[in-house]
Amino acid sequence: EGALKAVVPFVPSILPGVATDKATAESIMGLAWYDESIYFKISNLEVADGKLYVGALYTGSTTIGEVKLDAAYQNVEGWMFADLASCSVFTLDAAKLENAEVPFSTSVKGGVTANNESTTSVAFDVNDGVLYASAIVSGTQTIKIGTSEEEKSFSMTDEGVIEYATVVAAVNIADKTVKVSKIYTQSTGNLNKDAVEKIAVAGDNVYVAGIAHSNLAFDNEKAVKGHGDIFVASLKAADLTVNWTAMSGVEEGTGTDNGEVFVGMGLLGNDIVLSGYSEALSDRKPIEGITAYVAADGTVTMSDDKAVKSAVVADGGFLGTAAYAVSGEVANVTYTVAKVAGSAINEVAADANVAAKYYNLQGVEVNAENMPAGIYVCKRGNKAVKVLVK
Repeated sequence: EGALKAVVPFVPSILPGVATDKATAESIMGLAWYDESIYFKISNLEVADGKLYVGALYTGSTTIGEVKLDAAYQNVEGWMFADLASCSVFTLDAAKLENAEVPFSTSVKGGVTANNESTTSVAFDVNDGVLYASAIVSGTQTIKIGTSEEEKSFSMTDEGVIEYATVVAAVNIADKTVKVSKIYTQSTGNLNKDAVEKIAVAGDNVYVAGIAHSNLAFDNEKAVKGHGDIFVASLKAADLTVNWTAMSGVEEGTGTDNGEVFVGMGLLGNDIVLSGYSEALSDRKPIEGITAYVAADGTVTMSDDKAVKSAVVADGGFLGTAAYAVSGEVANVTYTVAKVAGSAINEVAADANVAAKYYNLQGVEVNAENMPAGIYVCKRGNKAVKVLVK
């Protein structure tokens, strides 16, 4: 009916500790430098068993219902301050958005540090009464998993080599006990921009996908090409140990000029589709799309489809994508849903190597670079699907 059922307004604010320390520095030393960066970024949402699950990366202090989510801050020599990110997966009753709880979170120990320690990303999935969550952290962290709370320290050398940890955990939702947890680490001399972006559970496996910019935490022997690679790691659901890992392996150009962006991951039977694109780091302008099909054993087949995707989703034997192309002042967005029978790799990847042709509903072929809004038929190989251009 379109009637609004519930709203939970919240606004992140400056941490009380930052405000107090900043005021003290100004009164004693006459100066204080504060690199203020207050935000609350929701990474994903999911509804299961009457609960709304929310994954969020945030700085500052935010109150949601009865729950207060405080991040952390950096205090260097008593007069230089900066906000540091923390993360949570929290829940609300789906019907009225009430009764907030936090079954998973990471934050700098004590809320303040002299070092650049923080959380860079968070992702989760809910499956069969279990919350699977993952985050990438550094420094000394307080990690809360269900009813368990533990402090973990990861190394930071004087030479600037930082150990980054990818935390993966499974929490029994009913009693909030820890089913299993695992930590994978990798060290680099650069500020880490790795991110876990998506988790999906299928059968006995947990798939963790994202973007890596150095050696992969799940397999330190695997190094990225160029500036970064989109990746997926298959883990055993029982103990979260690694089955295999796969990376795009695309050389997108000079590492300081171009990079890769993760878009999404979908499961098609026993196959996985990974989507991303390369971009110019100077202006974040997309260059070309990246699509990788990963078999059940981790074998990667790269598609020749270079369309830049903004979303990809798979459900059973259906694959949905949103692709966009810019021509002058016009941006065309094409939504496609295709049924994939048999192996997604054999069928989709093979057809991706065939040029697509687009027809209007009168059967007239049209230019894919300049299609007005409307419904069209896309024929690629032996497949024909309807697409919506907005």
